[in-house]
Amino acid sequence: MGIDLYKADLARISSAELYEAVKSFTRVDEDLDQRPREGYVLDFKQEWGDKALQTVAAFATTFGGLLLIGVSENDGRPDKCVGVQEKGELKTRLASIIAGNMVPVPPFWIADCRLPQDATRSLAAVRVGQSKEVCLITKKGESHPVYVRFEDQSVPANAAQLRSLIDKEKRAIRPEGYTARRANEFQNTLNVYKKRAQGSGIEGSQTFFRVFLVPDDHPRIEIDLTVENRFRETVYRNFQGHKGLLSGTAAEDTKGPKDSFLMALTLSPAGYDYERRWAFTASGDVGFVTQSVMNVGELGAR
Repeated sequence: MGIDLYKADLARISSAELYEAVKSFTRVDEDLDQRPREGYVLDFKQEWGDKALQTVAAFATTFGGLLLIGVSENDGRPDKCVGVQEKGELKTRLASIIAGNMVPVPPFWIADCRLPQDATRSLAAVRVGQSKEVCLITKKGESHPVYVRFEDQSVPANAAQLRSLIDKEKRAIRPEGYTARRANEFQNTLNVYKKRAQGSGIEGSQTFFRVFLVPDDHPRIEIDLTVENRFRETVYRNFQGHKGLLSGTAAEDTKGPKDSFLMALTLSPAGYDYERRWAFTASGDVGFVTQSVMNVGELGAR
């Protein structure tokens, strides 16, 4: 079995092994349509330059990836293993450029080799790991410090992508047990009540069915009045026969989305004393609770 350039320990690969691995991976001796195409985690560059550095940055902030230097491309597929003219060690030069022009420095591994037919030219495999932090290009003259990978292109991050990257960075440093604690807090909001038959106040149902989903990682939902109204309409459309809205949170204004917000919609089904409740949060948590005739735990015994 050949060497997997996505997983192999590049520090332990010999020059001869790397050359054969690159030739096998690129399949440059086969028809063009049989060769791998550039994509989210793969790119070819004939020479090292600013675009190669941008690709490293884009890989780091997206999914990680493999960059092969010294491989020309034709319509997004490898064309020839032409190598880079290099007097010294190509690996050392590339590592120095990456480490000296990116903050923070993403995880990366490099292996290089000389072309058997021309010892003055080298190939390099640069594997970049996905970074938990937003990686900035600090090279002088670079007008776009943050890049992301979009299919086979490395492009400057727009405002929405920057927000997403910052949110991802915050999630990466969450304390242990964060999701479990959030789930516990969320389920405590999912209860059903009815007005007491005598006197004032409300009482909770001792028998209920509750289901909720708390994702470990979810893009933040910008909950504004438009999203809230869409949520209400969806519930009304799919759960008919209710008396109407009994209670629920509402966006206080339309000036902008809430950063942290619980949207709960409570309806009273016709013919029942207890309410039903739907809820979701800006963190992507979603849940539903309704009264049940018997304790769900007793169903197996009946």
